[in-house]
Amino acid sequence: MIQTAMEVLLVEDNPADVRLTEEALREGTVPLHLSVTPDGEEALAFLRREGRYAAAPRPDLVLLDLNLPRLDGRAVLAAVKADPSLRRIPVVVLSTSEAEADIATSYDLHANCYVSKSPDLDQFFRVMGIIEEFWLAVARRPLTPRISTPAGDDARQRTILVIDDDPGIVDLVCAALEDVGYGVLAAVGQEALRVARERRPDLVLLDMNMPGLDGAALSRRLRDDPVTAAIPIVVMSAQVGLRAAAALLPGNDWLAKPFELPDLYATVARWARAGV
Repeated sequence: MIQTAMEVLLVEDNPADVRLTEEALREGTVPLHLSVTPDGEEALAFLRREGRYAAAPRPDLVLLDLNLPRLDGRAVLAAVKADPSLRRIPVVVLSTSEAEADIATSYDLHANCYVSKSPDLDQFFRVMGIIEEFWLAVARRPLTPRISTPAGDDARQRTILVIDDDPGIVDLVCAALEDVGYGVLAAVGQEALRVARERRPDLVLLDMNMPGLDGAALSRRLRDDPVTAAIPIVVMSAQVGLRAAAALLPGNDWLAKPFELPDLYATVARWARAGV
């Protein structure tokens, strides 16, 4: 049986530590491909598949140094664990620091593990072997199957923007869509408009009742902006009485809450293909 190589992202600015980590992982028994980014901003661009990292693989594991240039490891960890499309990726903090404050902060930011780098070479290799064996061979990770695209279609991952102020709904929708291979963004209010302009999602899932900019105002703003005008919008609401009003808005479809996952998948699949 062919074993697929696991994807590991090492976020490390010290070339010597990069070389040591590469050597230690090569000695392991798990087939893997190692990518390296030298600072926090590059790491987030890699994870978000931005710019030159548009075709970057999704890591099965992130090895993260804390003291990084441009954006330190704490900020990277906070951003990863706050992003519904990234938070499931295990992050192991690798640091020379043994300070209790750094350890506590890392776990407060939802690091999956904190490991102090040992100055002893044999100990470093032994610890790296344990990390590799546990996180890549023993620990179970959520699967993220990819959706196949028809011949002639572009192969990029379809991206869905979820605009809803209910964290429970956002977590449910994001997790469900990630599980079948979609990229998912989440935002509300003015931030949602900014994300829509900058990221150009293939579909917007839009709640109607939200504080500040509600669904009606957001849908009109999206349609009035030439950059986002063509993005399909699916209105989500638990208030059936709003369906008639929603039909007058510049949306494309309606998804009643609470919904079953097959209904969510079918609706998203129908409209994401029409995205820009």
